[in-house]
Amino acid sequence: MERSTGSVERRGAAPVQEPPLGPGWAVLGASLLLRPARGGPSLEFGLGQWEEPGTEGTLVRKRMLGDATWDGRFAWHWEKTEVLRRGRQDSLVSSSSKLSYLGTAGRVLWTNESADAPSGLPPLLMSRDGEWALLFEREGSSWTAVAVTFIGNRLLEVRGPARILRAELTPEGGFALLVWGPYDKPLVYTILDLQRRARKDIPASELPPGESALSAQGTLSVEGKEVFRW
Repeated sequence: MERSTGSVERRGAAPVQEPPLGPGWAVLGASLLLRPARGGPSLEFGLGQWEEPGTEGTLVRKRMLGDATWDGRFAWHWEKTEVLRRGRQDSLVSSSSKLSYLGTAGRVLWTNESADAPSGLPPLLMSRDGEWALLFEREGSSWTAVAVTFIGNRLLEVRGPARILRAELTPEGGFALLVWGPYDKPLVYTILDLQRRARKDIPASELPPGESALSAQGTLSVEGKEVFRW
């Protein structure tokens, strides 16, 4: 069992500002929408999940997720399609996915067809300004967490086990936290320094019980007591 599910600590972060009105990306209901500038294009991507009958007794299952930065400058959209063969136990026929990272005018800055969503988590986390992101790629039963810039440069890749229970990216984007582990072994806390392209692994058994938090400076604390600093 994970020792804590605390939220990101925002010590030292800039005060939260209201998003500006005007053109840019926004999540509105079941849509990721680009509010157009005067005379510019308007784009819309669906969000949600649904199933529909396929050919030859198959079932098509679709899932679409997305998010936008607070100021509408950047957004991402992910679509996953699975085709299942119906039977006493449904079997997977095919699976495909695509994640697109989007700029202000609707331009696709980069795409990734290996991105997937861990259970209970999105396939990508953005910093507050959208210039840093942490995405997840699946290969068989293992995961790779990849730190990328808004233009798609891969800064740091860390390969991990079959389950990711918790993932965080600090609002400024400089640090990340992963809580993951195999199904039959204890969890590990992995702290990433994106700028220095460094990682620190701490077994959960070495941490005191209680709620943990990652600060904007990459410091891990449990119940307010510092347990790791770069």
